[in-house]
Amino acid sequence: MNFKSFSKKYAQEIGGEYREYDETRSVIIFPLEDGRFQTITGHVVHHPEYDREVVQIKTKKKLKVCFLFYSL
Repeated sequence: MNFKSFSKKYAQEIGGEYREYDETRSVIIFPLEDGRFQTITGHVVHHPEYDREVVQIKTKKKLKVCFLFYSL
């Protein structure tokens, strides 16, 4: 799967807005309640347990980082 296509589709699925950063990173603006927004980033990383490239989705809110992994 193409990372850029994946990021655009993911942004669309969550009602967010896709912003291209570079070949291995993207930024998605995610809408929250009360007209606020949260920035999340997607990074292509190697997952050692599965020995393949995955997309790591991160958000930083109140000093917490949430990781979600999707296979490419």
